[in-house]
This record gives sequence, structure tokens and C-alpha cells, in this order.
Amino acid sequence: MKKQILVIVLLASLLVSCLMLTACERYSEGLYFSYDDRPYCVVTGIGDCKDTNIVIPKTYDKKPVTEIASLAFQGTNIESVVIPEGVTSIGHAAFSGCTSLTSVTLPSSLTDIDSRAFSYCTSLTSIVIPDGV
Repeated sequence: MKKQILVIVLLASLLVSCLMLTACERYSEGLYFSYDDRPYCVVTGIGDCKDTNIVIPKTYDKKPVTEIASLAFQGTNIESVVIPEGVTSIGHAAFSGCTSLTSVTLPSSLTDIDSRAFSYCTSLTSIVIPDGV
């Protein structure tokens, strides 16, 4: 009986771990993008995304995401944001006034953070800025 319970607990733990890994690979849906005739995309806003923990995709409509536009997330209630490799710039005041923002993951590909990108993010206590910025 004890062995059966142990097996059930181990299988349940494995299932939960698999679900957590799948959730980590999920990108936030509903974000707004712009790409016109360019070969790359720019995140332009939160759109109708309901996530508070934003995960920006590496590509959108088969084009690489390389920028976050000025004011893209300004004043929203996001709590965290993961910016993928390939993004090279964050525009002016892109996250300004996001008072619930506590965590930002910046890619090593980032080369430019415009002025006031994280101004008034009063809950953000630390951020690691890549060497190339």
C-alpha cells in the first residue's frame, strides 16, 4: 500500500512538473505588434492581453521581434516581463508608471534602453542590464 501511494505521489509530481514547463513556454497573447513592410516586428502595446506576467515572443507572424516601442506598456498593471533574445531596443517610457512591475528579464541582445523606459516603476527593486547596452 505504501509503495502504491509513493508511486501515485511521484506520478502526480511528474505531471505537475510537466505542466509547469509547458506554462513556461507560453507567450502572452493579445499584445499589439507593428511590422508594416519591415522584416522585423515591434511590440507596440499590451492590446487585449490579460496577463500580468508578460512573456514577449521571439517571433510574431514569422518575423523576429526586435523592439519594444515607446510607451508600449506605460501605466499598465503588469508585474513581470520576460523580453526574449533578439530584442535590441526598448523605447522611451516603454514601461513608465508600471507601479506593480517587480521583475524584468532583459536579453543579452539588448543594445539600447531609451530614456525613462522604467521610470516610476516603484516596485522594481533591481534589474540586470546587459553589458552591450
